[in-house]
Amino acid sequence: MLSWTPEHSKRVVQSPPHGRVSVFYDAQAEPDSGIVTIREQYRLLDKGVQMVGSNHVRFVNQEHLSCLLAEAGLAAVNWCGDWDGALF
Repeated sequence: MLSWTPEHSKRVVQSPPHGRVSVFYDAQAEPDSGIVTIREQYRLLDKGVQMVGSNHVRFVNQEHLSCLLAEAGLAAVNWCGDWDGALF
């Protein structure tokens, strides 16, 4: 989450349909719920248009996730810590 701040994420990219686009992320965490709200802010520099998107991500530990799976009648087959299948 440390990289989801304007200071760490701001960059300008070139988009064929939109020209230069400034983009950055800003995140706010709610420690009690584990929910992080991530706002993506885009500015189409060559068109003077600004857009904001918002996502909510919930981070839980393995024990809590295991309980949620059990409540839904499911069970984990494998526990992986990343997309490459590293240990949890």
